[in-house]
Amino acid sequence: MTSIRLAGMTVDSHGEGPPIVMLHGLGGTSNSFQAMVAPLAGFRIVRPDLPGAGRSPLPAQQLTVRFLVEAIENASAHLGVERAHIVGHSFGTLIAQHLAASRPGRVASLTLFGPILEPQDAARDRLRDRAATARKEGMCIVA
Repeated sequence: MTSIRLAGMTVDSHGEGPPIVMLHGLGGTSNSFQAMVAPLAGFRIVRPDLPGAGRSPLPAQQLTVRFLVEAIENASAHLGVERAHIVGHSFGTLIAQHLAASRPGRVASLTLFGPILEPQDAARDRLRDRAATARKEGMCIVA
């Protein structure tokens, strides 16, 4: 396994073969996918700790889905990953879907665990309230 810092993230890369990029959920880390590494022998597994999660520092700018998609695109390009199978969990599924929509030629397939499309109205209101409270306390919010 190789761990490197790319595009503001710590990224683990394992093995050789067709690449699989694994995107963890909010509050998770690349370790969410650790148990899947051995069974996927024969693939190159790329597992970033998204900016602000795990071993990756919180960037100075506000985290947005677009920022996270661009970070994945930049890290993938740096690693020479031109086209990959994308696996997302929870919030990682939003990033995966946006990546597939913006760069369909770079996505070989999507595997979404606990996909999030968009929160329902009641949940959206609660999320806005929690985000406002968190911002007042100095936290950076992913939008």
